[in-house]
Amino acid sequence: MGVLAADTQAQVPSAAQLTPNLASNIDRPLRYRPDGGDFVITNGGEFFNRPLYGGNTACRVDAGDQPEFVLYLPGRGGNLRLGVRTAAGAKWLHEAATIEARYRPGEMLYVIRDPLLGTGELRMDAVALPQTEGLAVRVELAARRPQDGCRARAKWNRFQRSGSRHSRRRGHGARNGTGSGQGTEIPHRARARQRCRGRPHGCHARTLNFIPRSMRAWCLFFLLVAVTAAAYAPRRFEFNATGALNEYDEMHAHGFEPGFPVRSVAGGVIAEGAFFYSVDVPEGNWRVTVELVGAPGGSRTTVKAELRRLMVETLALAPGATATRSFIVNVRNPRIPAQAGIEEGRVRLKVPRETTQEAWAWDNRLTLEFSGERPMVRTIQIEPAKVPTVFLLGDSTVCDQSREPYTSWGQMFTRFFSDRVAIASHAESGESYRDSLRERRLDKVMTLLQPGDWVLMQFGHNDQKQIDAYTGGPFSTYADEIRQYSATIKAGGGIPVVISPMERRRFDADGRVVPSLADYATAARGAAEEGGAAFIDLHAMSIPLYEALGPEKSLAAFAAPEGVLDETHHAAFGAYELARCVATAAKSQQLGFAAYLAADFQPFDPAHPDDPAAFVIPASPLVTSVRPLGD
Repeated sequence: MGVLAADTQAQVPSAAQLTPNLASNIDRPLRYRPDGGDFVITNGGEFFNRPLYGGNTACRVDAGDQPEFVLYLPGRGGNLRLGVRTAAGAKWLHEAATIEARYRPGEMLYVIRDPLLGTGELRMDAVALPQTEGLAVRVELAARRPQDGCRARAKWNRFQRSGSRHSRRRGHGARNGTGSGQGTEIPHRARARQRCRGRPHGCHARTLNFIPRSMRAWCLFFLLVAVTAAAYAPRRFEFNATGALNEYDEMHAHGFEPGFPVRSVAGGVIAEGAFFYSVDVPEGNWRVTVELVGAPGGSRTTVKAELRRLMVETLALAPGATATRSFIVNVRNPRIPAQAGIEEGRVRLKVPRETTQEAWAWDNRLTLEFSGERPMVRTIQIEPAKVPTVFLLGDSTVCDQSREPYTSWGQMFTRFFSDRVAIASHAESGESYRDSLRERRLDKVMTLLQPGDWVLMQFGHNDQKQIDAYTGGPFSTYADEIRQYSATIKAGGGIPVVISPMERRRFDADGRVVPSLADYATAARGAAEEGGAAFIDLHAMSIPLYEALGPEKSLAAFAAPEGVLDETHHAAFGAYELARCVATAAKSQQLGFAAYLAADFQPFDPAHPDDPAAFVIPASPLVTSVRPLGD
């Protein structure tokens, strides 16, 4: 075999020795260069100039310099065009910056590079099917450099004949830029399923899995490629009086969320109420830098991220004044990659709660909310952030609540930290330690955990239900599960921090809080000590907080949708005060993540709370009267 390959190569003349084809007395340049037994061209401009035959049939597949294909069969056939979309944008593959086409008898191979792909490159292989009339295409995303450590798993997809009469968009040898491809819609469900687990600068891709039963007259596919944060170039969005205010769609992968009107003015975009801007990004930590502007008449702007995580507290700006703020936003998805001791799978999301109301928390999209009085934004910049992470696990008093008036301390916790650390909440309503483990939330955290990261855990309200169900108690299963969590986190190189559950709002006749979770607070302290975990006694801090507010003012700390008071779940004010309690405890105990507290953070005495009448963080526009799960 080696001798045959050598003989074949020896018979191929060099480009300088070849004589141009002068058919019809028309000079034709030597476009392809020989490379072993292949012929190669880079950034050639022609389509459908390389026929591929799979077998002894009347079917033919035409490929070309560009990665677009046409199938021929009397009375049947169709075209196949592919595109790529990453978090950095979208384009058809034939519009990529560099396309190397390699012709091999019966096969076309392409290597495609473009800034959209970061440090990766798309490799595509197309062959005509030998047993039936059709085309097989394999697409994979790989690293350009071995040190990038990107491994791709490719997948073949077959496209076969149909009964539709052929209608080709371009002629034989059509050059790039010809044809009527403008305005073609991309199928919404053209998805991909291939993974490439990245190392530093790595990336992961998805291969087409939306395969038609037959080849239609015009078949388009859009390959969605997700590039990990490490391979993602910073993106900057500038808004001015002449810029287009595009709504978010999957093609552009960024834009304003529909239903919240904004308008362009000199110096930025402005709204009378809240508005949202979303950008597709891979899972990871992201540094967001926003330039805010004082609108005519002045502005008071608050910035939240994802599901109402407070990032920039109310910022007052005089007309024309500007201010720049940076913060870290964590973006996640439900996928759990396989690791030692952890099976591949997904977080078991609550349906429909987490798949509809809380979908923004799982969608590989970074969403910013701007609200307040005449919020005005000039620029948004998003870039990967290699920072330590503080993970949160817990119940409805900790998780990202999607709608007003319900708010958790985890959503306010982000406000008190600098852009040198990420807060990643994996808490969810209605859950106990046992539930969170069953739904694989701890597994998800462990696949993301880096040595030295922290995991803050606060459960108890829902664990308490196990007493009546005869399935557990504070000093038995509850304590055991805390020790189990702590051991798992420590084994993964993380630092566990156990937080006792805050009290419910229940007063006696003298205005004293009636304890309902004291046993769980005591058990949490003991289990933390036995498991070698740090401990924050939020239970003990919540009691003087509620008592200092008293029965009347404490009403402002708890949610009351449509006037119905919820004495377990908090409103924004109560969540803000509790977040200050947790941050203060971390600072006083010199826990490692306290080093990343914001420069303006001031220790908080819960016995001297803020005045709820002076609390000015604006409510988000989405509202519900549906109570969160749990009690």
